[in-house]
Amino acid sequence: MSKPTYGFFSSLTHSVYSPAFYAGLSQKTTMASVWYLLRVTLILFLLGALIILIPIVKNWDTIDQSIQNALNVYPEDLVLTFQDGQMTSNQVEPYFIESKEIVPEQWREDFMESTSGEFPKNIVVIDTVTPYTQEQYAAYDVLVWLSKDTVYIEDEAITSRPLSDVPNAVVDKTFVDEKIAIWWGQMKTAIPFLVVLFIVVGVVAITLFRMIYSVILAVGVLIIGSIMKLNLDFEGSYKIALHVITLPSFLALAIMLTSRYTGFYGFPFWFTLLSLLLVAVNLKNLPKKA
Repeated sequence: MSKPTYGFFSSLTHSVYSPAFYAGLSQKTTMASVWYLLRVTLILFLLGALIILIPIVKNWDTIDQSIQNALNVYPEDLVLTFQDGQMTSNQVEPYFIESKEIVPEQWREDFMESTSGEFPKNIVVIDTVTPYTQEQYAAYDVLVWLSKDTVYIEDEAITSRPLSDVPNAVVDKTFVDEKIAIWWGQMKTAIPFLVVLFIVVGVVAITLFRMIYSVILAVGVLIIGSIMKLNLDFEGSYKIALHVITLPSFLALAIMLTSRYTGFYGFPFWFTLLSLLLVAVNLKNLPKKA
C-alpha cells in the first residue's frame, strides 16, 4: 500500500494531530519541512498584518486627516531665523510649545502608564538668553531646548548639538507646513513598499528564529523518543519539531492579537510545553527500537 501524500493545507491540520503523518515524515527531506515552516510563517504574518491593517484601511481618511492635523502644530506667530550657526526668534523668551498642543492626551497617558514616569509639560522651549544649566533644563520641564547656538535634547541623557550645521534659513509656519506636506506625501507613497518589506523581512527573521528554536526542541523530541523507545535520530527529531510548532505558532498569534483585551499573555514556557505534549501524542506510530 502506498504512503499517503499530503498537500500544504492538509499538512497544516495533520501537523496538529496525525500519528500517521508524523510516522511518514522520515520519507520527507529536511528542506521540505523547512519550506513548510516558511509557508506557515508567511500565513501567520499575513493573518496578523490583515487583522491589523483592515481597521487602518477602513479608517484611512480619518487617520490621514488626524496625522495632518497632528503635524500642523507649528505656531502661527513664531518665526525663527538661523544665520551663521546662531538663532533668533521674534517672540518674547522663554517661549514654550506645550506637549498638550502636539501630543494627544491618550498618547501621553499611555506613555506615563508604560514608563511609570511623567510626560514633560513642554515639548520645546526657545530661550536664547538664559545660559544652559541642567537645573534650568529640569525647571523648564521640556524635551528640547533651543538656545542661541545649541539645541539640547533629552534622550535618556541630555545631549547637545551645535546649530552650526543648520543652514541659513527663516523658519515660519508656511516654511514648516510645506516641508511637512512634502514629507507626508512621500511617506504615503512609500507605505505600501514599507509594508511589503516589513512582511518579507519579518517572515525571513521569524523563520530563521523558529529553525534555531527547533534545533533545541529537537533535543526534547529525542528525549521523548528515547522514553517511548522509538527508533528516532536527530534529523527525524528536527523535522518533527519543525512541524509540531504549527499549533503553538497560531496560538501565539492569537494571544498576541487579543492580549490587550484579555490581559492574558500566556504563561512561562507554554509554547515549548505544548509542543512537547503534541510530540508525545503524535509519535505512537513511529517504529520501535529493535
